[in-house]
Amino acid sequence: MEHGILLAQEMQLTHVIFESDASNVIDAINDSALGSSVGHIIQDIIQAKASFVFCSFRHLIRDFNYAAHELALLARRTGSHQLWIGVTPPFLDPIVQADMLN
Repeated sequence: MEHGILLAQEMQLTHVIFESDASNVIDAINDSALGSSVGHIIQDIIQAKASFVFCSFRHLIRDFNYAAHELALLARRTGSHQLWIGVTPPFLDPIVQADMLN
């Protein structure tokens, strides 16, 4: 989530919606839960939120966030960060196509 916010700031976006299937993360951000072991990250996210005209954090169940889940698995497997702007990574094509049908 933190990397996504930093990317949105770098891209100079003004209206953003961040979605995740990790309800504990979304709840921590929305409730400003700074007392947890990741409170410092939550605080950074909340501070960064102020740089947007509109910024929302929403929970989605994994069934509606499958492409993002697959991207997160790829990042975990490879230990690297990758960025695709304006294109879909080839391995996600079938997932994106299926999402478009639903």
